[in-house]
Amino acid sequence: LNLAVIMIEKISKGISFKGFSSYVGGGICIAGIVWLIAGNHDFMAIITIILGFIVFLAIKGVMIDYDKDKIKAYSDLLLLKLGKWETLNNYNKIILKYLNESQTMNMASISRTYTTKSFNIYLENTKGEKILLKEFIYYENAKDFLDKYADKLNAEKIDDYKVTFEKIKQLQQQRE
Repeated sequence: LNLAVIMIEKISKGISFKGFSSYVGGGICIAGIVWLIAGNHDFMAIITIILGFIVFLAIKGVMIDYDKDKIKAYSDLLLLKLGKWETLNNYNKIILKYLNESQTMNMASISRTYTTKSFNIYLENTKGEKILLKEFIYYENAKDFLDKYADKLNAEKIDDYKVTFEKIKQLQQQRE
């Protein structure tokens, strides 16, 4: 008896609270709340609110089917994983990118700047299209993930953070 093992790996990014599904889900929730307040369709309004929350809280992720050489970025709505399968062979690069975002909050005489940093791992195809595989807070975790998946996917590995950091170091040495 020969049982074929289907090798599909799921990389969950969790709930993002950003992007199309979160905006649509939020809109559906608000519409349901307005409908509930407005009046006489309580049951349908509650169903609408629940559906809105399901869409709003959609879990994002990526599925990789190693046997069929396919990849799918998906939104998980309860048991449905919505997304489109693509050929994995077209994705030849795995890239670690550093994102640094800051936001300034001003109130009366107080001004405070909040900075967030994250390290994103993207799979990039020959056309320059990208799929976000995972987001990390710490560089070390992102670097480990980059190394592991560059080997698993047999993809060219690019560490943009390291390259940028080395360029800054060279510029500082030139100034000295």
